[in-house]
Formats: sequence, C-alpha cells, structure tokens
Amino acid sequence: MKNSSASNVAKGGLLVALTLVILYAANFITFNTLFLLGLTSALIPLAIIISDVPTSIMVYVASAILSYLIIPDKTLWLLYTIVFGPYGIVKLFIEKRRSTVIEIILKLIYFNAVIAFTFFIYKSFFMPNAELQYSIALVILVGNIAFFVFDYVLTVFVNSIRNRRFK
Repeated sequence: MKNSSASNVAKGGLLVALTLVILYAANFITFNTLFLLGLTSALIPLAIIISDVPTSIMVYVASAILSYLIIPDKTLWLLYTIVFGPYGIVKLFIEKRRSTVIEIILKLIYFNAVIAFTFFIYKSFFMPNAELQYSIALVILVGNIAFFVFDYVLTVFVNSIRNRRFK
C-alpha cells in the first residue's frame, strides 16, 4: 500500500511531537540525557521506514526549529540539531555503499567532524572557558567506542522495525 502525502504529513507530525516531548523530558531527566537524545535519533530512521526520506527530512528540520523555540536547554538543542537529529539520514546514505570498511570510515569521519564542530560551537557561544577534563586522545577513543555502540543499537532497532513491516 502506497503512502499518501497526507498520511506522510500526519506521521511526520506525530514523530515531530514525540521528538519534542522526548527533548523536553531530557531537560528534567538529566541522568539519561544521552539515552534520550539517542531515542530521538531513532525517530528519523523510523520516519524513513514508515513514510519516505523527504518526510524524514521534514521531521528533522521541523524538530530542530521547534526544539530551538521550545526547549530551554540550548545544549540539548545543539546536540540534537548537529549530532543526533541528522544521523539517521546520514546513516541511510552511508550504508547504501554496501562496503563495511568504507561505511566504518565514513561514519568515523562524520562522527568526529560533527563532535569537533559541536564542541567548537559550544565553546564559542555557550562556555568560552570550557576545557576538557581528560586528555583529547581518551575523549576521542571513548567517544568513538560509544558511537559504535550507539550505531549498533540503532541498526538493531531499524532492522527489528523493518522485519516487523511496521507501516
């Protein structure tokens, strides 16, 4: 059954609302911030599965704009907008390559680039005196390991949704 544009807009609207609820909850549930951001990141691939890529882009853009207006903690907005929000779409295009080595290299390049950019923006606009408490090598190593765990969990989620034919 082909999705109509009205159906895609409705599904997209629900996913935007769910994204905003999760991001807003992350303001108050401070001990699970990364988990909640990861959860919002899973909604973009879900949008791709239940509708299409243009709808998922709309979900991301609408969520980024509305979260800027609604979410009090702009750090959450920054992390969602630059790191977690677009990753589902980026992941889709990277994994079309079908070469595991190239996928890993592209994902590492993406992750390290957006984390460096996010740190630069955060330091420039929010906390000019922010310094890392640990060595940069340790931060990069732990960050990349955490990223691969996140990517694996996101892949398992996407595959389980695809296998259930949730549409």
